[in-house]
Order: sequence, then C-alpha cells, then structure tokens
Amino acid sequence: MTTPHRAPPTDATSRLKTEAHALLRTFCNNVNMMTRAVASLQSCKYIVCDCVGANLGAEGGKLSLIILLGVPLDEQKPHVYLIDAVALG
Repeated sequence: MTTPHRAPPTDATSRLKTEAHALLRTFCNNVNMMTRAVASLQSCKYIVCDCVGANLGAEGGKLSLIILLGVPLDEQKPHVYLIDAVALG
C-alpha cells in the first residue's frame, strides 16, 4: 500500500494558514450575539458569505451554519462570524 505524496507547503500556503489563525472569530448561537454581529457587519466594506447544510437548494434542505466574513473599511482585521442556524431556528 502506498501513501499519497503531499507537496511541502509553499510560502503562500503557510502565510494563508497564519492569516487564518489571526482572524477574529465569533460564534453566534443566540439573538444577542446576532445583534452584535449585525451591528459590526454594517460598517464593513465587504461581506463574504458561505452556507453549510444538508441538500441546500433542494426541497427539504436544511441550513445548519452561516459563515460571514466582514472586511472592514479601515485597517482593522477581518472578522468571521459563525452563525448556528439550527440554534437560532
């Protein structure tokens, strides 16, 4: 049995991993946390969204997680909001 060969990480890969660990993250699973997230995201230049769930886009699909990345107007670090759609109902 052979083990797949993985190329060593490039400088770009290492930099991206380091930057990802430096991001501010907030887990939102209640209305109070969502209110704070919305207030913070309103001042962002860009908002990037990703959704996770089972059979999204199909009848009967279930949304479980919303990931929002807020990119601020100023020099502040981007902020990631992990929104628990199941808990928020």
